[in-house]
Amino acid sequence: ISHTGITGTELSRFPDDRLTVIVLTNLGAHIGARLPVSPWGLTLGVAGRYIPGMLVSTQKAEPDPDPAATERLRDILGRLARGEDVPTVNPRLPGYVGKNVLAERLRTLQSFTFVTCDDVRARNMEMLGERVSRICHYRLVNAEGTRYYSFFLTGDNRVATFWSTTE
Repeated sequence: ISHTGITGTELSRFPDDRLTVIVLTNLGAHIGARLPVSPWGLTLGVAGRYIPGMLVSTQKAEPDPDPAATERLRDILGRLARGEDVPTVNPRLPGYVGKNVLAERLRTLQSFTFVTCDDVRARNMEMLGERVSRICHYRLVNAEGTRYYSFFLTGDNRVATFWSTTE
């Protein structure tokens, strides 16, 4: 459960783990800003220091059980970056995607590799109004560095949403 504010504030609750993290910064959008700064996601990084298995970077990469699914998810990122209609994603999702930022990350893409998937059916999790059954994690490497993408997938393999962090 998370909420962000335009000035770089974020509150995230993790009820199953009995943890709440609040980050207050002044790094968000402001008049005259030259560089885009996104402090959002900091609460996940902080929580990952306390919740085992939350940070993707600390998880050992497993063999990719479905390379076609990995390619499909990478393709979905590209289509979202180009502003294309993607029927296999939550219709609410494109409104939350920073197309220019995503396009720039993909422009210098070096690798997009599977890390692991978590079965979350027992948690009764919803993201953007869609029931999530699995979260699959990937490591994206480009000219800027390494980012971790977590895709929240429905029972029929649709993308409810995704997160991207540097951890």
